Amino acid sequence: MSGWENPAGGRRRARWVLPVILLLLAVTALILVARVRSGGPTGALEISRTAVRPTAGARTSYSWRPPPPGTWQVLPPAPLASRVNYTVTWTGSEMIVWGGFDALNRPKLDGASFDPARGRWRALPAAPAANASATAVLAGRDVVFVSSSETWRFDPTGRRWSAGPALPVPEGHTIDDNLVAAGRIVLAVTEPHDRQRPSALFALRPGVPRWQRLPDVPVTMTGGHAILTAGSRMLVYGPPVDDQPAAVALDLDVASPTWRPLAAPPDLDGQDLLTLVGVAAGDRIMLWGARADARDGYAAVWEAGRWRSVDPGPLRPSRAVDAMWTGGRMLVWDRLTNRGALLDPRTDRWARVPNPPVVGLDLAREAVWTGSGLLVWGALGTGGALYTPE
Repeated sequence: MSGWENPAGGRRRARWVLPVILLLLAVTALILVARVRSGGPTGALEISRTAVRPTAGARTSYSWRPPPPGTWQVLPPAPLASRVNYTVTWTGSEMIVWGGFDALNRPKLDGASFDPARGRWRALPAAPAANASATAVLAGRDVVFVSSSETWRFDPTGRRWSAGPALPVPEGHTIDDNLVAAGRIVLAVTEPHDRQRPSALFALRPGVPRWQRLPDVPVTMTGGHAILTAGSRMLVYGPPVDDQPAAVALDLDVASPTWRPLAAPPDLDGQDLLTLVGVAAGDRIMLWGARADARDGYAAVWEAGRWRSVDPGPLRPSRAVDAMWTGGRMLVWDRLTNRGALLDPRTDRWARVPNPPVVGLDLAREAVWTGSGLLVWGALGTGGALYTPE
């Protein structure tokens, strides 16, 4: 399952197939060889006019300032080696990048943070973790990293790591990037290999030394299901399967949480969705999805106590999509094609996000919302950039 976001927007783990990575590395090598033979530039960055082009052995200085509205600004290079399957999240003032694997599938147990106000990267302190395949989420003031074998908390202010209880993944289940936060509560869903069995739900509350198992999710989870959080509630939306509801909610603040049905989003009956993402902002819910058998997408808005269908916008169907709430609009980002669009619920109109400047090859880049801009960072040396919407 994909496409889980909290309203603050911003944690995803990149997922690419290793053969594709090796093919891209081979293409990059051929390009560099061709440039050397032709006397062309051999620097690591080949980007727009806002970028700096470093040369081997040279120290590059950057004059950083957030970009004007409607434009991108290239980030300075990160103090990280190339990697894939890393995790990113937003702390409220910095983007955290951690973990992942290099092109030879060797684990990278390090990370760095980027402060967009200062344009500065800082290496994270050495992590005691042994599993590089973790997913991160901001819960309260801490970033919580969860893998199939470990849980760690990172305090961005004190820049300290602390151990947490391991998630008790049931036999026959897996945990991928199925992690979300409701305030300070971390919620993890494990998915069974046997799709006839229910997905399990666990909660890690602050100050509690173990994960609490909550009632199983009462719908058959697919890539076309989205999980959101609104206050202390967990919301699940997706196409109805058999007699299952299309929308359910769980109140996390009661002594005995019980799933209850919600009003179903429109036009989901019989739909085969590649993915469904969304945001919960106050009394408003916004969803965007990609249909598996059509060129267009799906979009709906819950407002003033009712649902309405809206234009799905300019993005093509994709499995690798995130949704973020900007404070007034929903931003949908396709991290494989580096395309984005903004939906204004006041007018139900979309605005395209300009393509980010290309750094090296135009590979996939993960994204977080900073509160005022879209911050993206990519693997295998593709770099990052910050976009300020108009």
